[in-house]
Order: sequence, then C-alpha cells, then structure tokens
Amino acid sequence: MYPGVRSAFLTFSQPFEGRVPHMYLDIDGRVTVGVGNLIDTIPDAQKFPFVHKLDGSAATRAEIATDWQAVKNRQDLTHAKDYLDKFNQLTALKLTEDAIDQIVLTSLDQNETLLKQISEFADLEDWPADAQLGLFSLIWALGPAGIQRFRDFRTACAAKDWNAAATQSHMKETGNPGIIPRNVADHILFSNAAEVVLQNLDFSVVRYPDNLAANTPFTPLLPVEPPSITMLDPSTGQPGDSVVITGEHFNDASSVGFGDVSVADMTVDSDTQITVIVPDGSGNVPITVITPGGNSAPSSDAEFAYIFR
Repeated sequence: MYPGVRSAFLTFSQPFEGRVPHMYLDIDGRVTVGVGNLIDTIPDAQKFPFVHKLDGSAATRAEIATDWQAVKNRQDLTHAKDYLDKFNQLTALKLTEDAIDQIVLTSLDQNETLLKQISEFADLEDWPADAQLGLFSLIWALGPAGIQRFRDFRTACAAKDWNAAATQSHMKETGNPGIIPRNVADHILFSNAAEVVLQNLDFSVVRYPDNLAANTPFTPLLPVEPPSITMLDPSTGQPGDSVVITGEHFNDASSVGFGDVSVADMTVDSDTQITVIVPDGSGNVPITVITPGGNSAPSSDAEFAYIFR
C-alpha cells in the first residue's frame, strides 16, 4: 500500500469505529476493543498487551480472560444507554494509546497480505490510493470471509471499473444504521479512484474526504468531526410526533436512529438541528445521528421515552 494510505487509515477509521481502550460488546454481541478490533475469543484477547487501569502494570493471561468473560456475559448491555461507560465500569484492564495504534496498523498490514492472496486484489499495490483505502475499509468491516461474498465488487476491482466498485461496495444497513456512514465514505473512495484515473492524477495521493466526482477542491486528509446531541425537544412522545434534535456537526446526516430503528426520512435544518418524525417503538431508546463523520455518542441528552396515552 502507499505510505499515505497507511498513515491515513487510523484517521479514516476512528469516526466509524470509535477508539475504546477497554473491552466492550459490539452491536452483534462480540467482544471488541480499540478501533473496532474484534477479540471474540479469549485467546484472541490474550494476544493484546492489556494493562491495569489503576497502575499501568501488565495484565496476566488469567486477568485478561476474567475481563473478557465479564464483558461477554453482559449481552444485555449491547443496546444499553451509555453502554461504553457501563463496560468501562465492568473492566479492570485497558490498552494504551500506543498499543491501540500499533494493533490497528499491524492488523492493516495483515489484511494487506490476506487481500493480495485473492486474485482480484493481487495487484492492489498498483491501484489508486483511494481505492486501496476503500478496500481496506471494506475488509475492516466485513472480515476476510465477508469480502469473499462480494462477488460483483471483486469483479469490478479486477476490471479496474472503480465506478462499479463504488456501487458494489455497499454493505447491508438493515439493523445496523452505524454502517451507513462507512458506505458513504467507501462510495466516495472508489468514485475518487475513477476520477484519479480519468484526470490522470497521482495514484499515490489520498484524496478523501474530498469528493472528486462532485468537483470539490482537493484538501488534505483531515478528521471528520462526529456529530453530538445536546438536546431533544420533546424527549418524550409517541409514534408520529415531531422531534427537534439539537447538537452539532449534523451536516450531511444520512439518518437518525431510534434504538435499532433507522429513520432516513428526516430534515437537516442546519449543522446544529435536525427535525425527525418518531417511528414505531416502545420504552426508552437512545437517539443516534449518523453522518459521514461517524455516529453521535450515547448520552443522557440523547434518550427518547415512548409514552402512550
């Protein structure tokens, strides 16, 4: 891969995956840590250099297993309010910031080796940088087995048809609204690759988050700020009610999540306000704004209570 792709990968990935030093469960109930690094078996967790939160001393294999089991046993927290805080309270261990960086880059290098063994990706070193980053994004989300199932995407890559690759890179969003911003980013990446070829630009330069297909000026890769919610008005109601969400970094929002329900039919009034109609549901549910910069974090200011009169 180009050096620019390797150096950009962490900045690119964190808005989609977060950066969590302690173990937690992802939306599918799998033990995860760092920047979306799956460690869903105890041996996998024991490969990572966990340390004690209190004094930074190295954790033993037994202590890592204990932390892992405490997290795995709490499947009830996967959709809980402030679930990351709850898993933080459950665990005694963490990864250092340097360890998180190294784990991500080591996994990235391993993925490159795996991808080169797949015939359609064997020459990825010769791809435009944005196409390389798009492929690494997909395998990060899907895993090696998942990328094998994307037959039409692989065919497009083999033909160097980057516009087709942009379309075929789309991952299923049903039940997982958090994948929406990654789909948006991946589409831009492969569309950029097509424009790089068309305009005879330098293949080694990462253009994202610039969207060349939209004729926007080139800017260096910069972090895209994730959205945040500061208030819901009202914070209680029933299906069909209108709710105004206040916060920041709402531009280009693709949907709003009411718990597990994704609502794409909403109005982005401004970078600080969204108006949305409450979907069917019950109980207390977290509200999530999804943008290309990532998902808003759970908080007490972003919880909606269904009330039926």
